[in-house]
Amino acid sequence: GDIRRKLIQGFNIDDNITKVMNSNFFYLNEDNIDIRIIKNLRKLNIELLPITNKNNEIIRFRYARVAKELNEHEISIFLLKSLISDFYTNSTYWGYLSNSAIQLDYYDLALTANRKAEELSKSKEAWIISNIGNILKNKGFYTESIKYFEKGIELDKNSEYAHDRLASSLKLKEEEN
Repeated sequence: GDIRRKLIQGFNIDDNITKVMNSNFFYLNEDNIDIRIIKNLRKLNIELLPITNKNNEIIRFRYARVAKELNEHEISIFLLKSLISDFYTNSTYWGYLSNSAIQLDYYDLALTANRKAEELSKSKEAWIISNIGNILKNKGFYTESIKYFEKGIELDKNSEYAHDRLASSLKLKEEEN
């Protein structure tokens, strides 16, 4: 919502994230949910209210995703690394860290983060498996990438991402031979 509203107001997609993000918003801490506060906020027409923990996990993740969407990958990586420091076993944070790292051509970080995400998810998340395949494809390891895309498709047969990149890997492997 923040991004959409600012674009309508005339902001440019290339503007710094701090010009776009709304850092003055209401939220509740999970340890202190007070129904009176919620009622007062409803009187102000506030209907959606994030509930966060003492480490502001949800807020930090939200801003990491906004930064990624705005191509502010350094900021996204910073926030995701801080989340991983606090929530080491969260495979989603590792996967998003990999996605931002790829955008900056930090392939070692991207592959390392994705492999950690795969380990933490017990190889059950199709998007993580397919992202490993994509990294391998981008670096020219077509045979290995094909294995990952096929495994990703086993987990999510409807993944256009995996199907498209599998087709690309097969084509590139054929061209190389």
